[in-house]
Amino acid sequence: MAKGSIEQRGENSWRLTVDLGLFPDGKRNRPRKAITVEDKKILRSTRRLNEYLDDQLALFKQEVLSGEYIKPDKMIFSQYINLWKKKYAELHLAASTRDAYYNHIRNHIEPRFGNKKMTDIKTLHIVDFIADLKKLDARKDGKGKLSDRTVQYIYAVMQNLFTVAVKWELIKNNPLEKTDRPKAKKVKAKFYESEEVTKIINALYKEPIHWRLMMLTAIIGGLRRAELVALRWSHVEFNHKQIFVEKSIPLKRKGVNYEKGTKNDDERYVDMPNWLMEEFNDFRKEWLKQREATGDKWKGEENEYVFHAGYGTPFYYTHPTAWWKMFTERHKFSYYSLHKLRHTSVTVLIEKGASIKSIQERVGHKQTQTTTDIYAHVTKKLSREVANLFDELDPAKENSVPNPSPIKI
Repeated sequence: MAKGSIEQRGENSWRLTVDLGLFPDGKRNRPRKAITVEDKKILRSTRRLNEYLDDQLALFKQEVLSGEYIKPDKMIFSQYINLWKKKYAELHLAASTRDAYYNHIRNHIEPRFGNKKMTDIKTLHIVDFIADLKKLDARKDGKGKLSDRTVQYIYAVMQNLFTVAVKWELIKNNPLEKTDRPKAKKVKAKFYESEEVTKIINALYKEPIHWRLMMLTAIIGGLRRAELVALRWSHVEFNHKQIFVEKSIPLKRKGVNYEKGTKNDDERYVDMPNWLMEEFNDFRKEWLKQREATGDKWKGEENEYVFHAGYGTPFYYTHPTAWWKMFTERHKFSYYSLHKLRHTSVTVLIEKGASIKSIQERVGHKQTQTTTDIYAHVTKKLSREVANLFDELDPAKENSVPNPSPIKI
């Protein structure tokens, strides 16, 4: 029977070895595989760690003996992609991120590198690939050029793929290590100005109450679309006048809503104004009457989604976006995506004097860049308004200031 051994190589990395004896030429036949343990719960417990490593060694033995194991120097990129999907992407990436990664791998990355050996992919191959992505006909649908942001995203996917390959000791060096991240033109943050926000809120009072409350929660609370769809009554804390944000429904798979934590796992409490919480309270009473009238047709079980598509099931995740677009067209407002209501919320808070830190915590911005981009635009506008206050002192205007006395020498 094949023997196996485990050797620690780094702080949280180990090498698994299966000893198959000798090749016909007398050389040792010892397939090896590197693994990294990132789960802190496993690393904290010696017993758990040893059990985990033993399990991994047993799986590796099975892989070797069944003929599924491929030596790193023989592995081609397509084989690695299948391994990466199974042992990394499915375990560590959120479903929406995973889908986006798979899409770029399928459309751009694998067609280029699929048949190459992992060890043969060099820095210059990556440089040429990025240059080709920037060409005018790079889109697979024949509609011309890829956006700068898309090229950046594909580069990020490549970075992930080869970083993991280095960790697993399939290759010695990451071929992207000495390349420059593609640049993208800075996109101006889009949002509604405070004057238009007032008009939008007034128009929302001509709409059904559930849509009105959903959009007001986006504007005032800065919730993401997926967070609005996943909002339950248990998250609405009437006593503290807060909404607890902990869940999101970013997509649907095979007819089933995919519910998970928030985008950045940023569970947060969002304080709401008294008048809005009173409206939620009124809506709650109406919601309970509707549920009772539904009877056996109720499909929401005990989830109690605040905003549902009928019979208790949450809205299809793109439905609020479609409604918002129709609303802006119906009332002749500028159309910005539903997500821009988060940016609008930030704008209003900045104009009212809220600090950057408190805004970030409220809306769950992990990166400061989004908040500061909006802050820069708003402060420029406020600076202009302050400067305009001095227009009345223009000496060219009559009665602006008294004529100064002539200077005597």
